[in-house]
Amino acid sequence: MKMDATQPIDAVVMWVDGSSDDFQRAEQMALEEERAKGKTVVHSAARHRDNGELRYLLRSIEQNMPWIRHIYVVTNGQKPDYIDFSVPGISQVSHSDIFSNDAATPCFNSFVIDSYLHNIEGLSENFIRFSDDFFIGRKLEKEEFLKTRAAFVFKGEVQEQPKTRYQAQVKRNAELMKQVLDVRPKYNVAHAPQLRNIPACKRFEETYRDALMHTRSNRFRTKDDLIPLMLYPYFVLSEGSRESIESMVRGFNDGLVYVPKREITDRYAQVAVGREDDNWAGKLDKILQVKPLFFNLNDNFGAERESEGLEAMDTFLATMFPVPSRFERSPTKTGKSGFVARFWPKS
Repeated sequence: MKMDATQPIDAVVMWVDGSSDDFQRAEQMALEEERAKGKTVVHSAARHRDNGELRYLLRSIEQNMPWIRHIYVVTNGQKPDYIDFSVPGISQVSHSDIFSNDAATPCFNSFVIDSYLHNIEGLSENFIRFSDDFFIGRKLEKEEFLKTRAAFVFKGEVQEQPKTRYQAQVKRNAELMKQVLDVRPKYNVAHAPQLRNIPACKRFEETYRDALMHTRSNRFRTKDDLIPLMLYPYFVLSEGSRESIESMVRGFNDGLVYVPKREITDRYAQVAVGREDDNWAGKLDKILQVKPLFFNLNDNFGAERESEGLEAMDTFLATMFPVPSRFERSPTKTGKSGFVARFWPKS
């Protein structure tokens, strides 16, 4: 996959708002239909909750990746009311614009949506895949990004004895990769922006055809789904260098990939906002100081602490990215330093 700084690079962002009445009606109907077929569907409202992160992701891209040519926001047809899609440089794309005719719709499975992103009409050959809770923490030059493949960040070992549903999904994907590429990964991928290439995505699609067909038949996540975010980087590495992918299996950094050895580094951080006994507020405070290249905020607050968690997250993001982007209909508050003390004391 050859790239140079003269080639355009677009950004693709996956977004959904699970709070709208139309979304909830469609989701409930789909849940009932799937369960009537005998399927076990594990449903999480937090997975589809819009916490307003998209506003700040767009700020982080405009501020720190000004070389991005165009931003595509992929939704189920919804449009966030705080984003102005009439402004040049941003477009909304519906699932119906990119899904194949045999896809199970309406779809509430992010793994399925992720597998179709390269079908966006007009998309640059090389693009960066975002979820709306992935952020760029500081300036990143285009040349640096392409030279180091900074987006290939791996985090969290594949668990042989998974304790959660997601860990079981990761293990299943590691086994799938072993079957297809004869290499079993040591690490899961980090929740970070990911560099992709359309021709490579099509080869990936062909290589994992059977697993993708199964995944695309599931409107909600299942334990056997293929996870594109996890397997795509390994696929690209396997095409380019057997040594690179084998070094990844052993858990070593080789310059083309990055495995953070601490929770917060200058290149990557992830915080589960609201998780009990995790000192998450202190971690957010540290991100303000370190300004990692990439970071992810994971919504882990329950219904009883939702308003507090949302306020803390919004204040942090407004502090990190105080300047509105040109895509916003109206700016929000500007954050201030020392926000942690207003919510929970540091432990």
